[in-house]
Amino acid sequence: MNSLLGNEDYWPHCLAIYALPTFISIFVLPLLPESPKFLFVVKNQPQAALKELQVIRGVQKELLIDEIESLKIEADENRKNAGVSIGLGKVITDRSLLLPLTLVCSLQAGQQFSGINAVFYYSTDSFKAAD
Repeated sequence: MNSLLGNEDYWPHCLAIYALPTFISIFVLPLLPESPKFLFVVKNQPQAALKELQVIRGVQKELLIDEIESLKIEADENRKNAGVSIGLGKVITDRSLLLPLTLVCSLQAGQQFSGINAVFYYSTDSFKAAD
């Protein structure tokens, strides 16, 4: 078991491998355009959203009017529903939430019945006993 993933002398090197993508993203992310939806809906900056949408789509402002209007409608709906919360009964009876609810419950049941939680719980003891 000592050589499965290296030994304790080399684990900092294994973790350092993840530093390379992190450093690359530090320099690349500022060059990427901001999400127009985020700018319009969250930050309420329609002109900046239109500018970024132009950069992303590569078309004139006139061709983006419909998309900006749909963002405006979505922003209005978000403001209208900002303080609204739904209960368990609404989640269960809402047809649009039936598939996500079924998937989540199925995945949780599969995780419980597969026994993977017990494997995770006892894995450290198993590795300690293997030494």
